[in-house]
Amino acid sequence: MAIGDAAVAAGMQVVPGTALANTIDTEINLTRDYIAQNAGTVRPIAKGGTGGATPAAARTALGAADDSAVVHRSGSADIRLEWVTRDGGRIEVIINGTYVGDLRFVGA
Repeated sequence: MAIGDAAVAAGMQVVPGTALANTIDTEINLTRDYIAQNAGTVRPIAKGGTGGATPAAARTALGAADDSAVVHRSGSADIRLEWVTRDGGRIEVIINGTYVGDLRFVGA
């Protein structure tokens, strides 16, 4: 890929090699305008982003579990281990959407 190709693909103008040196401030400000226009936008997954504006939306877009759970898919079974802080803390074990029990911690 040649220098400037990514800018053109993103819809930006390329600075011509014949531009006068005394117009550099205009080109710099144009570049800053491009950055400012895109600084707050959500990048789609296809362009290296997550497609989500929040951590929860990003996890959903990427198919990741939330902060408190881990899901493992084994064959036809979905095994979910979810951290629960109530009752002193424990890990709930859920298989294919059915609660099957807890893993509890015993203090020393």
